[in-house]
Amino acid sequence: MFFCLRMESRKLDKRSVKGGVQNEKVSVLFVSLLLLMTAAANAEVADFENLSLDAESYWNGSDGTGGFFSGNAFFNNSFTDWGGGITSWDGFSYANVTDTLSRGVDNQYSAITGVGMDGSSNYAISFVGFGDPPSVSFPEPITVSGACFTNTTYVFWSMMEGDAFAKKFGGETGDDPDWFKLIITGKDVAGSETGTVEFYLADYRFEDNTKDYIVDQWTWVDLGSLGEVKSLEFTLSSSDVGEWGMNTPAYFAMDYLSGFPFGVHADLDRNGIPDDQEVDVNVDLNSDGIPDLFQSTIKSVNTAEGNTQIGLSIEGSLNVTEIVGIEAVNADTIADDVSRPTSMPWGLLDFTLRVTPGTEVTVRVYLNELAPDSAKWYKYDSTNGWQDYSDLGYASFHLTPGGKTVVTLVLQDGGHGDSDGAVNGYISDPGGLATFSSSSGGDVGSTGGGGGCFIDTAVSGSKCKALHISLAILVLGILTRACLALRSSGRR
Repeated sequence: MFFCLRMESRKLDKRSVKGGVQNEKVSVLFVSLLLLMTAAANAEVADFENLSLDAESYWNGSDGTGGFFSGNAFFNNSFTDWGGGITSWDGFSYANVTDTLSRGVDNQYSAITGVGMDGSSNYAISFVGFGDPPSVSFPEPITVSGACFTNTTYVFWSMMEGDAFAKKFGGETGDDPDWFKLIITGKDVAGSETGTVEFYLADYRFEDNTKDYIVDQWTWVDLGSLGEVKSLEFTLSSSDVGEWGMNTPAYFAMDYLSGFPFGVHADLDRNGIPDDQEVDVNVDLNSDGIPDLFQSTIKSVNTAEGNTQIGLSIEGSLNVTEIVGIEAVNADTIADDVSRPTSMPWGLLDFTLRVTPGTEVTVRVYLNELAPDSAKWYKYDSTNGWQDYSDLGYASFHLTPGGKTVVTLVLQDGGHGDSDGAVNGYISDPGGLATFSSSSGGDVGSTGGGGGCFIDTAVSGSKCKALHISLAILVLGILTRACLALRSSGRR
């Protein structure tokens, strides 16, 4: 179950239940289980449970990697060793610390809940330092539905009681209009702002002091208003400021960041395949004798058009960690129709790979039938539009022993075949098979990388014979028409 509270306006009510302080008339709304299960099913979720930690520990970037991945998202981190045992960090860390009572900066890696959302072990801790703000980036633009936030233990007790640097919120009388606010900013592919969402981690501005609060539970914040984003940035502000800036410790905790990178198809089993596109248990597109559903190196879906199956395999591919997700998409859902092939009978295959950053990888696409000779692989991205990937030399065609089409694709993180254009450890590549009639000029010759370049000898031989026969018939037809024209002119 999803035990994350949804804020009703900004009002969560008096103080907190922590430390024996009475929480009166908590004005929060438990999210409907049905709605939350739907949202969870639809979303690519960063829940930090993929990250390994010893009990009661944390990761703060001391290994110098500069961040970490969870789900389909990258969380930035900056760590500095100043020498003499002095270090600092900002950005994001992750932890599973359960201590909710110890005060001070030594307990900076603890969420005030003591556990992650829904009782899970791991959660993220963010510190807003003096460098670049904490950020979360995605391999391609997505709509983020929201995330759960709460205070860290360090900040909670600092606001509740005050400390050597920060005041007690509300002051001695409880009447001071203090507040502590998280600002989440969406950024598009160009780095321009798409919007902001503000969430009060504490608010003492109410005339009725019983409504003042400090957040101490995981609380859902809707981020859908940010629209389609490539990244999120996080900043904090407080009413308690001094000569050197904000006095309130600049930390917050986050869990269950939820986005929709592959449309809005549900994926209840979280295997990276939309539930309504799951193939039958007997489908084995790569003909290895093992159903595709039981393998991590191939993911197959029912096509958006054409009533067949298509799959992506990374078996034997160097520098590929996993297939993050795959989805069949109707080509017409992309509004840009400039240079789009008129016939894409199986729609598009939209997939995301996790790879070694900056590397070139080779993967294979399996179709559960034979594509015509005219088939080419077209891909789309917002920068280059529709491209004939076969003509660029990055797609080649061959057949399985059973006579079905296989397309080998060469892709590079941040380069050819990567729609986000960034060296970020992810390759996103929406593309699909296009076919052309013989009269359209779109046929693929034997020297290109398109569907006509089948390397299977027996099949190639029969195709060449058929081509020779077709040419002979064409020549004979031309000669016949010429003779008839001459005879007609002679009669005149």
